[in-house]
This record gives sequence, structure tokens and C-alpha cells, in this order.
Amino acid sequence: MHLAVWREGAGTNEVFRAPPPMMSAGFVVSPLLLTTEDAARFYKGGEMARPAACAVELEAGNATWWKARVGYRVYKVNRERF
Repeated sequence: MHLAVWREGAGTNEVFRAPPPMMSAGFVVSPLLLTTEDAARFYKGGEMARPAACAVELEAGNATWWKARVGYRVYKVNRERF
């Protein structure tokens, strides 16, 4: 399984390995925290990169794991609390 992320204003995407147990535990999509510098900017209240889109992709041969419907939850993270 992979997670593909398109950055705002970028024409290409970045693809990351995404093991199903880690995906089921939850992850932050926005703001994009891909580097240590991204995390530092988040905690300092700086300008953050946002995704234009994201997709969960299965490798070839894993179609048996595909579901027509998936569940998700959306949470807001307040940086003022840190």
C-alpha cells in the first residue's frame, strides 16, 4: 500500500510506503509534515504546506484487499495547544 500526496501548486506527486497497520492508526495529511523543518515550522506557527490531493494506492496483485467504501475521520489540530 502507498500514500500519494500532491502539494499545492506542484504538478507532481510524492509517493510513500504506507503499511496498513500504520494507516489504520491514523496520520496527518494537512499540514504536510514531511521533514523535520516542516514540523518545526508547524510548532513555531509558520507557513505550512498543504496537500492539493492525496490517494491510497494498492500495489499490483492486491486487488483482493480493495473495498468499495472506506471509513475515515477528520480531526482539527490546534497548534495553540502546543
